[in-house]
This record gives sequence, C-alpha cells and structure tokens, in this order.
Amino acid sequence: MHVGGIIAWVLGAEPGPTFLIIYGVITLYYIKRYFDKREIVKKIHEYFPSTEQVATSPTMKQNFWRVAIITKDRFYVGTVENGHIQLMDEFERVPLPKSKIIDIAKTDKNIAAFLSFSPVYRWQIIENDRFTEVRFIDLRYRSKGYYPFVAVAQIDENLEVINSYTGWIYSEQKLQKKLFFGDNPT
Repeated sequence: MHVGGIIAWVLGAEPGPTFLIIYGVITLYYIKRYFDKREIVKKIHEYFPSTEQVATSPTMKQNFWRVAIITKDRFYVGTVENGHIQLMDEFERVPLPKSKIIDIAKTDKNIAAFLSFSPVYRWQIIENDRFTEVRFIDLRYRSKGYYPFVAVAQIDENLEVINSYTGWIYSEQKLQKKLFFGDNPT
C-alpha cells in the first residue's frame, strides 16, 4: 500500500489525503485480523475445553491461519481456514527433564534466546559417541510437513557446549552444516 501511495504521490496525488486513506485501510485490516483471531481462539477453546494457550499466525491468505494449541497434556498443530480447524500434528506435552545436560544447554545463548520467545516447542535429546545434542523445535511454524525453526546445542563429554544454532533450517543436512561449518558456532 505504501508503494502504491508513493507512486500516486509522484504522479500528482496529494500526499495528505492519499496516505490518510492508506492508513485508514491498514487500520481496518488490523481490526479485521484482531476480530478474526478472537473468533479462532474462541472456536479452539470450544473444540478443546482444556486449552491453556493458543498461538496464532496469520498468513497472506485472508482467512487462513496457522495455529499451535497447548492443552494440559498435549500440543496440537494445525490450520484454520474459513473458521474450520484442521489438525496436522499432535504431540504429548512432556516437561523438560531436570538434568545436567538440559541445565547446560539452557545456558547457551542460542538456546536461551529460543526459550525466551518460543511458547510452544517440543524437545529431543540425541546421544551419540562424540556428544549429546539437545534440540528444541518450535511448533508454531509448521511448513510443508516440517518444523523449520529450531535451536540446537551439542554438548561434549566434558559437559561443555561445543556447537549451537538457532534459526530456520529446512533439512537435517543443512542443520549439520550450520553446526559444524556454519556461521554460528559457540
């Protein structure tokens, strides 16, 4: 809308009224999105009475939203299109264990940043011969059957973080490349 307003202004339109109209339309858009979100959250609470929290993400399509739902014992991931809820995934809600590995991972800047702003995530601990890997996967951003926003810390046998990463990854191969050769080792 701003580009359209600038073009109209360059072509001779008065900037005051032009941008007043643009900001009026933007305001109406945000009001519509606010009421859409309220309706989605209401429907989710009706469908899942034990809902504790709902994370919504609007998309470029007007009536298509991504949702992540937290209930007492489960995470649900899905979409809402024209008021219809469709679940894509369901995960058991398992609290973080009290362990030295988790405590060390949480001290890493990448993991700490992820945990500070991601309300809906699942975690994994993967052990191998060289290190233990702690992964956090954000459930809000499911795309094409994959959860691309992750935080990973690799911890060696001396209980030190040797590599970590937080960001968008669309394949395991790219994640491993970032961890070992990438731009964000600790």
